[in-house]
Amino acid sequence: MQKRYWLRGGVVGAVFYAICFLIAYAFETQNPNSTASGIGLLVVMIFSLPVIPVGFFLGWLYGKIKNKNR
Repeated sequence: MQKRYWLRGGVVGAVFYAICFLIAYAFETQNPNSTASGIGLLVVMIFSLPVIPVGFFLGWLYGKIKNKNR
């Protein structure tokens, strides 16, 4: 059975993205009087979105390196 390291990397990237979202949401909700509270959360989420494809790539690369050494 072939292991899908790229999928595991994507799942790790998605989990990391969710954690970033929760942290950003927690920071935004601590200061409700801020005028740009929603915009700050949106900016953080847009700039951290590439974490998921990077996770796919790193998982794929890890699988290639691990299978090459066998």
